[in-house]
Amino acid sequence: LAAPQDKTWKASLLLPVEDPVELKGLIHLIHDVVFPKGFIMFLGLTGSSRRERLKDRLSTIAQAFREEGAFASWAVVRSGSFGDNLGAGLEALTGSFFRPNTVFLTRPKTEERGEELQSIIELARDKGVGVVLYSPHPEREPGPIKTVNVWLQNRAPRWELHADLGNQDLCLLLGYKLSRNRDARLNLLLPVDSEEEQVRAQSYLESLRSMARLPDAAGHVIIVGEPEPAADLTIHHLPEDVDFTWVRTTTETSGSSCLFTHDSGLENALV
Repeated sequence: LAAPQDKTWKASLLLPVEDPVELKGLIHLIHDVVFPKGFIMFLGLTGSSRRERLKDRLSTIAQAFREEGAFASWAVVRSGSFGDNLGAGLEALTGSFFRPNTVFLTRPKTEERGEELQSIIELARDKGVGVVLYSPHPEREPGPIKTVNVWLQNRAPRWELHADLGNQDLCLLLGYKLSRNRDARLNLLLPVDSEEEQVRAQSYLESLRSMARLPDAAGHVIIVGEPEPAADLTIHHLPEDVDFTWVRTTTETSGSSCLFTHDSGLENALV
């Protein structure tokens, strides 16, 4: 078997920024997603009044990333709204030399922003770009990540492991990257509806750990309603129909900040 560090996936993130203050608490997390061979493009979204200030700040942030050994660049676009700005940037970059494989978003605070993000998520899917949605916990400040929980999908009644993991590749790859770069414990959590499903679910988990080359990950089969192990970051897959209220309540229930992911269809956690 290949060594755990031999995974081929590298993150090429597109991260929209309206105000650099928004990046507080995210810098180290983002660095660990792209380090050592990935890339991040900070896409400034602004009106003319803040354009120069935003350019200066993004230039400084990108330079700091480069000094820490991560590839980083930045650009600023201007148009009518957040959604128009980001949509235009995503359209342009998916046809450029730097093609992002993942767009990194933050949970919206308003219904209007939620509608804009829904359109961006749909555009990303159409362009074959993965989505990561960051959802901060309302009562826990970002801190050192020592434990990462990754929630997998219940596969009942078919527990056979296939090459197509069904929108689970990106969450597994992010869990792997963060656990290695933070030297953190990785928990794979698999929900089941009853005790009768536990044995087959545990066998599926063991096969997945072996095929994905995650020997240090701990596999937990959890009957729905049971508490999950405590973690500093929790990763969930993002359903096709995004419900931001569900995202918020799931984050509160998890007891930690969360990442919600949707595959581009090009990731493969087994290679």
